[in-house]
Amino acid sequence: MQNDQPADRPLMTSIDDADSCIAKLSDPDPCVIAEGAFGLSWHGDSRNNARLLPLLEHNDECVRWAAIMGLANVVTGHVEEALVNLCASDPVARVRAASVSRLAHGSKKAMAAIATAADDPYPEVRIQVAMAFIWRRCRLGTRVLRRMLTDPIWKVRWAACSVLLQHKIIDARVINAVEQLSQEPEAAQHDVNMLALREELHTRLRESEHLADIISGSRTTQEMLDYARELAATRRGLWGIIRS
Repeated sequence: MQNDQPADRPLMTSIDDADSCIAKLSDPDPCVIAEGAFGLSWHGDSRNNARLLPLLEHNDECVRWAAIMGLANVVTGHVEEALVNLCASDPVARVRAASVSRLAHGSKKAMAAIATAADDPYPEVRIQVAMAFIWRRCRLGTRVLRRMLTDPIWKVRWAACSVLLQHKIIDARVINAVEQLSQEPEAAQHDVNMLALREELHTRLRESEHLADIISGSRTTQEMLDYARELAATRRGLWGIIRS
């Protein structure tokens, strides 16, 4: 697959009304078509999805990307099927990444396509895979996110950690991943992202501490008790990560 993104082109200089955007979809100039398709993203009308569907197969990569961006968030039927195909086989990474993003609210088939895209060679696509699972907590998403904790790219691992913490999934693997992220050179380059991750971990630790206190005074399963002990055993190292 080609990893090049579409060439930067000015898509809009102002926000057009929906009718003006729709009219541009019939223009012979791909740049004008792309401007019209992207303009529909400001209107969020799912009725326009049918108009954008043919553009998902356009030979101009910028048009395909703009058409994806112009789709309303909820995609179904033929539109979802087209996005699944783009997610798997489009030669342009930016188009694949946009497809993943739009499939985030889709069906089980869409989620399976997103999971498959976790093996995409382009990091931006894999980042979108992680962020797509933020909208729903499911076993498939958790498995994919855990696997992404060993991704060679810092930003991908950061995204996976962020989503896992948002889903209140905190265990030794997630803790170790956060610790490793904080010790790598990229942490200094992305200090705002790292700070946000530490704050999220801080919040989840406080919640987990409260949960452990509740568990200690109630009947519960052995699994929950083991979870509480694991948190207690790693508490010192965790606070070191947060305060570093």
